[in-house]
This record gives sequence, C-alpha cells and structure tokens, in this order.
Amino acid sequence: MKVLEIHISCAAAHFIQENEIFKKSFFLEFEWLEQEKFWLLHIFDQQSQALSTGIKLMPNWPLYSHRDAQKPFTFMLLEKSLNQDLSRHSLSQAFSLVAYEAV
Repeated sequence: MKVLEIHISCAAAHFIQENEIFKKSFFLEFEWLEQEKFWLLHIFDQQSQALSTGIKLMPNWPLYSHRDAQKPFTFMLLEKSLNQDLSRHSLSQAFSLVAYEAV
C-alpha cells in the first residue's frame, strides 16, 4: 500500500492548493468556518470539476475515497503528535493530509 503525505501549504482561513496525487492533479480547497469552529475540504479535479465538497475535516477518519483512478485511494487527516486539537491555526502545523491506496 502506497501512502503519500500532502503538505498543507498555508495557515490562512481559506486557501486552495494544487497537488499531484498518484500521478493525477487535484485542487484541494480548505475553508475555516468561524461560527462552527471547524474546517471544510472541497476537492476538485484538474478541470476544476467538483469531486466532493463540504467534507468536515476530522482527524484519523477517512475523509474521501477517490475511485476514478487506476488504483483507488482515500484521504485522511492525521495528527503529527498525539492529542492535537484541530483549530483555525493548528491545521498546517499540527496535522498532515495523507492519501493512501485502497486495498
């Protein structure tokens, strides 16, 4: 099983980054909802078509499985150390987004 760490590139409350994940390009949009105090993830393909929107980021839980690929893969947000709180400022510092090939 291959695992790819995706560096979260920004500490802003709303940002988009392009990443190559297992030889395919994706746009990952991260959005902090201040009133609700949580992050949302929106995923777009290389043609900017929405694959999934409004995914609430939750550590250590599968977020989205991409099945339109030669080898399907799943996104997961992992803590860099134990007992990290996911907050507006901790996403880029205390967490890693990973993509792992589904078995």
